[in-house]
Amino acid sequence: MSIRLEPVPGAASRYMSDNQLALVAAADELAREGFAGRAAHYDAAAEFPIENFVDLREAGLLTLRVPAAYGGRGVDPLTFAMCILSVARGCPSTALTLTMHTNVLGHS
Repeated sequence: MSIRLEPVPGAASRYMSDNQLALVAAADELAREGFAGRAAHYDAAAEFPIENFVDLREAGLLTLRVPAAYGGRGVDPLTFAMCILSVARGCPSTALTLTMHTNVLGHS
């Protein structure tokens, strides 16, 4: 049996705008199309997932928690959590390091 996980659970999506959902969809696409195929290599080699962070940077997702006044996206905690959940489905190591390096910048 295979379970298809949606990028945003229905309960959360009711509280999110189209812009918020688009960010989660972008994270989900990266995770499914790129991160998932690299995750085992990075884990086995104990390497930092640099290619995944290049993809995140190019998609504008490294600044999720940076306040908009400083050039970031300034997302709320729900959007950040849903983005991290999406990334984790493809590569848990990337999600963990993204969380550690960006969540500290949030203010809401």
